[in-house]
Amino acid sequence: RSCLPVPQTHVLLSTAWLESCCHAKLVSNILLEMQSIGYNPDCGICNYLILSLCKVDQLKEAIKVLKGMSGAGCFPDLDSYGTIICEMSELGRTADAVGMMKEMVATFNLSPRKEILVKIAAAFRANKETLRAVEMIEFLERKNVDVGFDVYDLVLEGCLECRQFVLAGKVVM
Repeated sequence: RSCLPVPQTHVLLSTAWLESCCHAKLVSNILLEMQSIGYNPDCGICNYLILSLCKVDQLKEAIKVLKGMSGAGCFPDLDSYGTIICEMSELGRTADAVGMMKEMVATFNLSPRKEILVKIAAAFRANKETLRAVEMIEFLERKNVDVGFDVYDLVLEGCLECRQFVLAGKVVM
């Protein structure tokens, strides 16, 4: 059983990471350098780093960590992608969130958790992007990903709010 680090760790870890990046090093090299101080870069460490960077508004750096993980010998998982997708959704960056979700599903054959899909659907609804929300559902259905009632409901409500009745009918069929 592991213990959670104190909240200040997010700030300290993010600061140390950003200082390392200032020296124009590759993400995978920085992760591999962690071995010299006794840490083997694994998904848990990378996911905590991604979360820490997101907590201090460094989404761009968090994405670099996600993209550089495989170069350090560990591969992104549901938490790696989920943290970034949720952050993008909260910022209203739906195109980026869907792109990341598609990469997660198509490249790594991972099925997003329901809460991730709900956040994306809520962002679509807030942005009044009903067509793109329906396209996301269709993509997930083609990939045999269980979308869940809450996501259908959010997208349907968004269609109705935007008076996109034909599109709403497509969602329920």
